Amino acid sequence: MVSTIVLLSYYMTRRLPKGYFPTARARAKALSEEACINWAAVARRCGVSKASLSRTLHGHRASPRMRAIVAKALGVTPEIIWPERKAS
Repeated sequence: MVSTIVLLSYYMTRRLPKGYFPTARARAKALSEEACINWAAVARRCGVSKASLSRTLHGHRASPRMRAIVAKALGVTPEIIWPERKAS
């Protein structure tokens, strides 16, 4: 499981503007890069198409169930990828 510190250090090395809050897609990308897997592999782990994964990460049809599936495939809790959402 990737720690929040590793995730935050990923963004700090990118020299983003102060106060920048990354998107769910950006957080998931950092986690998948850390695990050395691509979107196709993440989609296979989730049992969905790459298009469905993309829609979820962009906030379209991001049901609590789908968020949990994606987070589990990346080895984290949904709150790491979607901190703005309540735990479900």
